Amino acid sequence: MASILQRLTNASPFARFAPSATFAPLLSEPARRVLIRGPNRIGKSRHMAWLAAYRAVHQPGHRCRVVGPTNSHTQRVLGEYLAQFLDGALSSRSYYVTGRGWNGGRVKDILLSNGSSIELRSLEDHVQAHSGVALDLIVMDEPPTRAHLIENQARIMDTDGQLFIGATMVGRPVAYLRQIVEGDERSPTAGRTEHATGWTQYVASLTVTACPWYTERQLTEHRERMRSAPWEWAQRVEGAWHGTDDDRVLRAFDDQCVSSALPGRPFVLGLGMDHGESVGHTHALIAVWNETQGAMHVMDEYTNPEGADHIDDARGLLAAITRCGAQPTDVRVAVGDINTAGKAHPGWRINDLIQAECAQLTFRRSPPFVIKGPDKTPGSVHWGLRCINHGFRRRTLTIHPRCKHLIDACRYWKGGKKGEDGEYSHAIDAMRYLVVAALGHRTDHAQLRFS
Repeated sequence: MASILQRLTNASPFARFAPSATFAPLLSEPARRVLIRGPNRIGKSRHMAWLAAYRAVHQPGHRCRVVGPTNSHTQRVLGEYLAQFLDGALSSRSYYVTGRGWNGGRVKDILLSNGSSIELRSLEDHVQAHSGVALDLIVMDEPPTRAHLIENQARIMDTDGQLFIGATMVGRPVAYLRQIVEGDERSPTAGRTEHATGWTQYVASLTVTACPWYTERQLTEHRERMRSAPWEWAQRVEGAWHGTDDDRVLRAFDDQCVSSALPGRPFVLGLGMDHGESVGHTHALIAVWNETQGAMHVMDEYTNPEGADHIDDARGLLAAITRCGAQPTDVRVAVGDINTAGKAHPGWRINDLIQAECAQLTFRRSPPFVIKGPDKTPGSVHWGLRCINHGFRRRTLTIHPRCKHLIDACRYWKGGKKGEDGEYSHAIDAMRYLVVAALGHRTDHAQLRFS
């Protein structure tokens, strides 16, 4: 056993890495332009770094470029993979600092002792930053914009070099790329395909063959988490170009999600609000949940039926709380969108006005609860929708029959902002704010936050 461990320790970084059967052929791929299309978690980033590092180490003087979606991803994710593969092959002028990047995140050029080099670029960089010298190899982690692709293709013209793109087609400008790669041909769903356009395409799905470092049980659990985002299932699990054709976002919702049964005690009482200046555009939800179980029940709703202002909204909100058999001071979590109060109340936010009015209506010097702003960080919208679908599918998120507007929204909302679909958006936003604020810290909800 000791001798085996010693041999593994002494082996080159490439000998210690076992590429998946799906991507192993990339090392000897002869095509000049290659697209690797697949879902999340199949190791595209690691394989892209492996490909660039292998060429740089084994072909002295090789000029490579690695392009990530953001500067941070390029330095800290792709950069760390590169550091692992380049161990023992670096020039004394290049070093990697964990969590910060190359030379502490200060440089975008990796130098090897054999004269090879690897440029680090990102899609956040201006297109002109991708111009410059001729290159032998370019690998891009996630699909580029048209301008970035054109500029990078120009870098391999003089050298007869290669360009590889590894991508999951979520939230990306993929229509133009699909046309460039496939032309008018039918999209392949698996394996390696040579297209008349001159591109070669690899397509992989979330299987043990594509990612042997996971067990079937782990992949099954991951697919189950992905079901919380049915609109992205095809892309994130099957590597498809586009998501589902079913345009209803909350597909996990059905009649069994409508119930008057409460979760187990003890309860936490909270409210979520989305504000609007137009008729019917303010929506508030009152809910209780059991933090241990992760189960939430939406008990009541308030929607301004007319051109209501903050005074009417405060009254409607307090009435909904009372209908639930609770007191305003019982509210432990309150979250509302951060709209300003408009020209009529310069310098004020709607949340502040509603709080102040609630204090007056309950004869208090201070508001009975404090309304905080919702999570607005990048990716928070899709995360919230995944959390909602997760709850509906597991029957841990239920809605009382009297919440008719919310029920219709869950049943019909297509993710739009116009017409009737836009009216539904306010109820969905209010529920999303509350679910994330109340349950987002739980492991089963937090793990749904993937890029």
